[in-house]
Amino acid sequence: MPLNIDKFQLPQLFNDSKGRTSPTLTAGFIACMVSLGGFLMSGNLIIVMVVFKFEKDPNVINFLQMIVMQSIGLFTLGGTMLGVHRLSKDKEITKNEGAE
Repeated sequence: MPLNIDKFQLPQLFNDSKGRTSPTLTAGFIACMVSLGGFLMSGNLIIVMVVFKFEKDPNVINFLQMIVMQSIGLFTLGGTMLGVHRLSKDKEITKNEGAE
């Protein structure tokens, strides 16, 4: 696919300046989305269990809290991957290379 900087396409979100898909950007984005889903699911379940007094087994609350903490760590890792890739020295896109 030719690199066209005048028109946004979703796959270009994960491309570097040469138009190639970057595994670091892809893995960082997926890690952030998975961790965000786990964080929201576990956090909401903890709130529901505490508000509606479903605290029959404290191990369930501890397990959900562990998922929340692991989600925060995964989000930090994914965000770091995205940040490091963006801060790395990559040439600036100045024209539509290969576009028709």
